Amino acid sequence: MTAGRADELDLPAMVYDNKNPREAAFAVAVDVANGITTGISASDRARTLRVLAESDSRPGDLTRPGHVIPLRARPGGVVERQGHTEAAVDLCKIAGVPAVAAIAAIVAGGNKSSFSMAGRQEIACLGGQFDLPVLEVADLITHRLHHGDGLHPRVSRHTDTRLTTAYGDVIAVNFLDNQTGVEHTALVGTPSPSPAPLVSIHGQCSAADLVHLGTCACHTEFDHGLRRVATEGGVAIRLGRKNSPAIGAHSWSRADEAAGGAILAELGFTSIRLLPGPSSPSVLAYNGINAIRDGES
Repeated sequence: MTAGRADELDLPAMVYDNKNPREAAFAVAVDVANGITTGISASDRARTLRVLAESDSRPGDLTRPGHVIPLRARPGGVVERQGHTEAAVDLCKIAGVPAVAAIAAIVAGGNKSSFSMAGRQEIACLGGQFDLPVLEVADLITHRLHHGDGLHPRVSRHTDTRLTTAYGDVIAVNFLDNQTGVEHTALVGTPSPSPAPLVSIHGQCSAADLVHLGTCACHTEFDHGLRRVATEGGVAIRLGRKNSPAIGAHSWSRADEAAGGAILAELGFTSIRLLPGPSSPSVLAYNGINAIRDGES
């Protein structure tokens, strides 16, 4: 569950100095206060799980210590910590249900004396047998980076301003990145007659004004892209970042590419011609963008 919900139920950390190698945030173990016997049976633990999941449960509905161990998810979900705790909570948010889930390890079959965890192949077979989807934490990370956490989209459009550049007028569309908290700007040129408009995507690499750029390493590519977008139509995207230094190369990441794809989707682009830059067509495809390199057919 979220740390906020754990606090509401008075479920503090089990220890204050967590030395768990996976940094799992175990909370104090609990049982439901009424309707169970010892608390250890499967039915008793199931009742405790139901009470933990109910939105109207209160701290007095639980006794401490007990036989069910709550886990406190990091606020950033799987993007902050690639754990099963965060994956379970993120799945709930994406599905639009309360962010409380029960997780359990699956014991491997075959050698009954080993009691080891099932491997990826065995899990896949089990999913196929019971027609259950099998996800990896990496799948959730990709979804969150491109589409948001289920409560908020990855980016939110908030202001449009007409801007005059050296190459003509464009519309500067500002976006708030709900993942990182920074702002990104898309410079939209004249409507393109092409079904696949030009797109230029770059990261912020200097504190220079967006239009009157300095002499950073990617200035030439972005300036070239802005000129073509302003005259031929399309969009030039400049991605912001936290704690941007006055001068210095932008460290390009998968999160940057995902933000670019989310902005294009929000602007309604589905097919584009990608100008030179660090973005890749394969990553933009996660946002439903059919991208080819400019000049390719």
